[in-house]
Amino acid sequence: MSGAILETWVIAEIIKSYLHHGRSPRVYFYRDKEKREIDLLIEENGILYPVEIKKSAAIHTMKFRGFSMLESTPRRS
Repeated sequence: MSGAILETWVIAEIIKSYLHHGRSPRVYFYRDKEKREIDLLIEENGILYPVEIKKSAAIHTMKFRGFSMLESTPRRS
């Protein structure tokens, strides 16, 4: 449960930062039918920036299956 609370807090802080600077945040959550997910996608100037939010400090042991989806996504010019 603490991981979900942390994730919610981080996303809320990012959105607040955009709003504080008078900008409208273009943020998304991604999950597909293979259950790959990305906690937060931030769109800036047509580029998607994936953000994975984890409570653990052992990042080398984690799998980022959702990020592989971005490799096949066509880029906008």
